[in-house]
Amino acid sequence: MNRSERALRALSAGNRTLLRATDEPQLLQDMCRVIVETGGYATAWVGYAEHDPQKTIRVMAFHGFDGDPSQSPYFTWADSEEGHTTAGSAIRSGQAAIGRHILTDPQLPPQWREEARRRGYASVSSFPLSIDGQVIGNLTVFAAEPDAFDAGEVELLS
Repeated sequence: MNRSERALRALSAGNRTLLRATDEPQLLQDMCRVIVETGGYATAWVGYAEHDPQKTIRVMAFHGFDGDPSQSPYFTWADSEEGHTTAGSAIRSGQAAIGRHILTDPQLPPQWREEARRRGYASVSSFPLSIDGQVIGNLTVFAAEPDAFDAGEVELLS
């Protein structure tokens, strides 16, 4: 299956999930589940951008993640070393952020490279979630293979 087919399958399943949604927390959890189970990605998670002094990203839903995300390194969208992740970049910029080779990316904080290595992730894409033009959070998708997100796949997932 090519990468665009994988993204199309996840998108189609996501649309069906959206039609059946009855509440927001369940919708977010179900969307993460279909991205992983139908799309074949390693992990998906949704975070909401807090407007606290630390600019925390609060994990709202996840699937394919072994354990509790709160046990991982701190999530932030601040323009700081800790916030230079794809999730933080997507929230700050309002644009998709792609990590093609996260195990060797010098821009990624060392604790995140180690976390990716431990979990078997090689690439990541984060997409801003917006309401009425205001970014409220992110959808982040991890893949086990490096350079997993080509332009067509990113466009579909966006």
